Amino acid sequence: MKIRRIEIIGFKSFVDKTVLNFEDGVTAILGPNGCGKSNVIDAIRWVMGEQSAKNLRGQAMEDVIFAGSEKRRARGMAEVTITFANQSGAFNSALNSYSEIMVTRRLYRNGDSEYLLNKVPCRLKDIAELFMDTGVGARAYSIIEQGKIGMILHSRPEERRVLIEEVAGVTKYKVRKRTALRKIDATRQNLIRLGDVISEVQHQLDGLRRQANKAQKFRKLRQQLKELELGIAQGQWCQLEQQLKQREEALQLSVQKIGCAETETAKLDLRLEQQRIRQTDADAAATRVQNQVFKWTSDLQQVENELSLGKQQQTNIAEQITQIEVEMDQLQQADQSHATKVEQLKQDKTDIGLNLKQLQQQRTKQVEQVAQVEAEEGRLFEQLKGLRAQMLSDHSELVRQQGQLDSALKQLELLGQRKQRQEREGATVSKKQLEIGQQQDECRYKLELERKAQADGAVRLEKLRQHNKVQQQQLKLITSSLAEQQQSLQRCKSKLESLQELDANREGYADGVKMILDNPQLKERFVGVIADGITVAAGYEAALAAALGEFAHALCADDLNDVITTRHDVSCDLRCLYQLPGRGKPDCVQFAGIDDAIAVIDLISAKEELDPFLCQLLQGYYCVDSVDPYLAEQLPVGVVLVTATGGCLDWRGTLAEGGGSSVQQLLYNKRRMTELETNAHSDEQKLYQLQRQVEELTAQVDAGRDEERQLIFKQQQQQVTVGELEREQQRLVEESQHWSERAELFVFEEKQWAEEEVSLQQSRQQAGADVARLEKQRQLQQNRETELDKQWQHQRQNSAAQRQRLSQVQIEIAQIEEREKSLISELKQQQDLAKQQQQRRESLRKRFIDLSRQHEDIDNRRQELDLRLQVLVEHRQQEQQLLQQLRDNAAIATREVEECEGLLKQRREQLQRNKQVHASLQLTLQEACLERDHLHRVIIERYQFDLTAVDDRDDGNADNVQLYGDDDCAQAQLAKLRTALDGFGEVNLMAIDEFAALEERFEFLTSQRSDLDTSIDDLQAAINQINRTSRRRFKEAFEQVNGKFKEVFPRLFVGGSAELILTDKSDLLESGVEIVAQPPGKKLQNVTLLSGGEKALTAVALIFAIFQIKPSPFCVLDEVDAPLDDANIGRFNAMVQEMSGSSQFVIITHNTRTMEIADTLFGVTMEEAGVSSLVSVRMEDMAVGV
Repeated sequence: MKIRRIEIIGFKSFVDKTVLNFEDGVTAILGPNGCGKSNVIDAIRWVMGEQSAKNLRGQAMEDVIFAGSEKRRARGMAEVTITFANQSGAFNSALNSYSEIMVTRRLYRNGDSEYLLNKVPCRLKDIAELFMDTGVGARAYSIIEQGKIGMILHSRPEERRVLIEEVAGVTKYKVRKRTALRKIDATRQNLIRLGDVISEVQHQLDGLRRQANKAQKFRKLRQQLKELELGIAQGQWCQLEQQLKQREEALQLSVQKIGCAETETAKLDLRLEQQRIRQTDADAAATRVQNQVFKWTSDLQQVENELSLGKQQQTNIAEQITQIEVEMDQLQQADQSHATKVEQLKQDKTDIGLNLKQLQQQRTKQVEQVAQVEAEEGRLFEQLKGLRAQMLSDHSELVRQQGQLDSALKQLELLGQRKQRQEREGATVSKKQLEIGQQQDECRYKLELERKAQADGAVRLEKLRQHNKVQQQQLKLITSSLAEQQQSLQRCKSKLESLQELDANREGYADGVKMILDNPQLKERFVGVIADGITVAAGYEAALAAALGEFAHALCADDLNDVITTRHDVSCDLRCLYQLPGRGKPDCVQFAGIDDAIAVIDLISAKEELDPFLCQLLQGYYCVDSVDPYLAEQLPVGVVLVTATGGCLDWRGTLAEGGGSSVQQLLYNKRRMTELETNAHSDEQKLYQLQRQVEELTAQVDAGRDEERQLIFKQQQQQVTVGELEREQQRLVEESQHWSERAELFVFEEKQWAEEEVSLQQSRQQAGADVARLEKQRQLQQNRETELDKQWQHQRQNSAAQRQRLSQVQIEIAQIEEREKSLISELKQQQDLAKQQQQRRESLRKRFIDLSRQHEDIDNRRQELDLRLQVLVEHRQQEQQLLQQLRDNAAIATREVEECEGLLKQRREQLQRNKQVHASLQLTLQEACLERDHLHRVIIERYQFDLTAVDDRDDGNADNVQLYGDDDCAQAQLAKLRTALDGFGEVNLMAIDEFAALEERFEFLTSQRSDLDTSIDDLQAAINQINRTSRRRFKEAFEQVNGKFKEVFPRLFVGGSAELILTDKSDLLESGVEIVAQPPGKKLQNVTLLSGGEKALTAVALIFAIFQIKPSPFCVLDEVDAPLDDANIGRFNAMVQEMSGSSQFVIITHNTRTMEIADTLFGVTMEEAGVSSLVSVRMEDMAVGV
């Protein structure tokens, strides 16, 4: 499982795709500070699942994406791919078939991220499980970051045990344990919720059972009501069908009348249309004649206009002829002038051609002379350029040698000053060491006092926390009891309010009794209602309901006259029940011989004013366990036996069975209301007591918390003080070590300065000799340069003169060529102008002929127009006379049309009255249809029964339903059934199905609760097994790591001892790991008191000990060797080389000795600001090359 390759794109400073190929052995990554070496380690941790941006040296995870530089834009994505070798099958079985495993992680700037395993998308959990218990991972001991080697020693013992757990391979067990604990918590929460649900379902089940029984009775009555309503609806349907036939016949007659009226109206319309046509023809004839008159008038005006226009055109033509004659004379004179000018231009062109040929021959000779002069000038310039380059090189060497000479003199001067300063600092160092020793003793004494006070405070705080915890638990229990009591009281009040609402609505009472009780004037005539004043023993509601029957709702009156008066005030349609005073059954034979018979009057308690009425009603009523023994016997007259289940047997032999009547429910509700009022009062008393206890305990808990916060604050202050003293002690130790190192450094510097002084003297002498030699050589080169520069300047002036003469010749040639072009252009213009003037003369001649012809044509046209004008005047006079006659005929036709329109109006009014009658009949028919459709739709919606089947009854297609029509008896029976259904009150028709479904759900939930109990037991057993395995493996791993740590520590320190200690041996699952170290020559002490180098070496010893027990496939060390000196570096490198046979090492270092052991070197540079680039070197290849 070693690293084979890493590909980085857009991660931190690696903006371009960067590939690092790793081999076995040791790989070193080098480079200056800030070039991006540690970014390689961050990339490894990031791709292996690191989720903390702080551990990647960032504030947010988006900081790992390249943020841009001066020349590069920011990237939108960071991607890292790491490839592992899988020869040993270290991964899970699903990946063992692959020789290489590729893990990829991408992060986009919008926050989206992706994980890929062998280029297949996966979860972060899959990546974590991939590296679990392998010794590698984002937080494993195989990756030691820059400056974090000391964190192994500074971390808490509980945090340090993670290293041992990784060696023991119990990380996966801890993950499984946490998962199992979460599942147990979730299961227990589910159990609590499931228990609540089961209780609620059971409560609902009881209520639904009663509702289902009531719904079955309701359905039976509703079926009877359906049959009756269907019979009535079918009767109404037949009546409506008959009415529709009668109305359709009347409508047909109305249609016939409308048809006759429309025929007469159509005839009149035809006559009117004929008269209108004649009127239209007369108007059209008059219009045509009038248009003809208008036409003759228009033609007259047109002829007059043409005569006027011809006269104007003749005048214009005469003027144009005069202008043409003048222009033709001017063109004749211009032709003579153009001919003379063209001859002169041709002679000038011939002269210019001869001059141009002579100048071109002269330019060719001058070009050859310029080329020869420039070649000589170039040769001299190259010689001068070479000499000056040599002089510049020699001058640079002279300046460098002078700089070395000056530097050597200056360094010798500075060396003397440093020697003097070192003597002064030596005295200061001795004084500082003495002062720091005194400060260390004082700080150590203060620290011991503060630690003792902190320990005392911790003990007191723990006792107070235990006391507060007990009180909080008591408060929690009482609060829970208070909540339960509040819920109980709320449920009790809710039920009581529901029962009181039912009682206030007087559900089940007769309509007349309700009306009397709702009327205050009528109500005060009666003592009350029987049911309102009695309370029955529990379980005997059905027996009393059977005895009282509907008379439980009877009104009791002390005066018979009140009953008589009330009967007159209340409608006879409303049912009322009265219990008259002084009435009752005759004395009956005493019912003896039954031991278990109880008089019903003895089972109730009632108001005093109702006792006489109850004695009358219940006289002779006895309650027995069962009526079966008395079915064959003759009961005494007046004796009625009832049972607790609602059965009733009277002396006449009448037997009734079954309870569930509304009277029974009413009596039950009355008794239940009394019980609920008592329970509510009791719950309120308990609730008050619990609230008092909660207030007292809350005050005590708050006081305890305040005291605890004060102690915690004091502890924090002490902790801060201890921390400050520890930091001060550490600072003093470091400062003491610093001054000791300074003293040792002074001795070392003295030796170095002596050697440096000898070297500087030699450098000064050598630089002086080189400066003299270079000065002499520079003088000779300056003389040669002066001579060559004079020759080059002379040749340069000669070359410039030749080029100037060549330029003058070229200018003259260009001028002559331009003059020649100008003459050619001007000659062409003169020729074009002559052609244009010839064309203009021809055009003017043609125009003169055309104008003469137009003048003659206009004279002829004027004569024709005069003749036409006379003819048009005669025609217009004739048409005007004809127009007057036609207008008279049109007036006669208009009068005839108006008479016909009056008669047509009368016929249309009669037709409109007939249509109104027809519309009224249609409306009546539509209303009947709507009534029939409404009846049909209502029956369809209510009962899904098609009334159209009534028409097919004779064919046997309709249901067997009796037709009632508007029968009063059927209506009375219908009202009775509806009243009975209304007496049921609210009925849940879905109760039967809901009861079956809820019962099935109750059984399912019960089985689920059993399954959850079993799951908790199984999970607890798994956790116990995990704990046993974790303890065993942790103990074995701890003993092995401790043994190796004891061996590696003396090897790295060349002596001394160290060991690991468990902070709590009794609890191996939570015990921390403490490190105790004793470097050679020192007392056994806590690791925090070691120097920086000792801490680093101790942490390295622990890591190497872990590697020897469980070697990680690879190990990444980021500048771990920085605090180590040369001696320790050698031992560190030796162990790295020793372990590189089993593990792959990747080391970031600045130490040359560490670089020497590397098999492969990667150099990280930053040639472009902000962008890291990579250079790799394989040391074996370099050795072969050498």
